[in-house]
Amino acid sequence: MFGDSSLDLEITCFLILISFFVSVFLFYKSRKIFLSLFAFSLSSNISVYLTISTGTRMFILYDLLWLVDFTLEIWPLINLALLAVVVILHFKNKKMLKK
Repeated sequence: MFGDSSLDLEITCFLILISFFVSVFLFYKSRKIFLSLFAFSLSSNISVYLTISTGTRMFILYDLLWLVDFTLEIWPLINLALLAVVVILHFKNKKMLKK
């Protein structure tokens, strides 16, 4: 982000840590594990994606090029699957409440 790969790594880890705490808080309030997993996965994916999009050399210096491929190709599919599970469970619970 700012030219220093170690600073980029610290910022990315800090954002992922914030994502973790937000998802734990969400789980504590809602008791919905898939919703909190989706929130963590999506916000972490966005954090890493933003780091990639800034053109940082962090992934080259720390030999994390596999993470770039994972973030751009596989992680969005995982988020899509988690979103589908959250939506299905939401409508399933909504339908069960009507009975």
